[in-house]
Amino acid sequence: MDVHCDNCDAILDVTDDLFGKEIDCPGCGSRFVAVPMPDAPPAPPPAPPAPQAPTTPKPSVVQTFGKYALGIVLGLGLPFFAIRTIARSTSHTASVSHTATARAMLGPGATLADVETLAALYSLADKPRLTEQEILQAHAYRAELMIRHDAVALRVAIGPSSVSIR
Repeated sequence: MDVHCDNCDAILDVTDDLFGKEIDCPGCGSRFVAVPMPDAPPAPPPAPPAPQAPTTPKPSVVQTFGKYALGIVLGLGLPFFAIRTIARSTSHTASVSHTATARAMLGPGATLADVETLAALYSLADKPRLTEQEILQAHAYRAELMIRHDAVALRVAIGPSSVSIR
């Protein structure tokens, strides 16, 4: 017969020999006296569970992060390396050309450091617009040249965002 737990409202089916005795509720663990419930109409059967769509396992955080990291590396890394390779090959050609021009301008007695400094100024002069850092670097290069090659250094004009060599 059925008894009712006063604490959690659970309905328990117990044997007749337990009526009038204290029993433990398996749902909440409270103790109560098993008193038979008055006859009530039977409860309707529970509705069948609604069909659920098949679920796919949720990927872990590590798997999700790994996919995004791979996408970033492939999406940004490959173009970066391609551009860097092209820029290096272009700057190497420009550097060879600028080095030859710097050697000719400075003369046969110029040191390698002075040739590289003037070649770096020529590379900066190729750019249409320079950053503040590049302008500061151009001033430093011109100051280095001024020490031994003041006539050449005076031919370098440094504007607010560009370098030109006359």
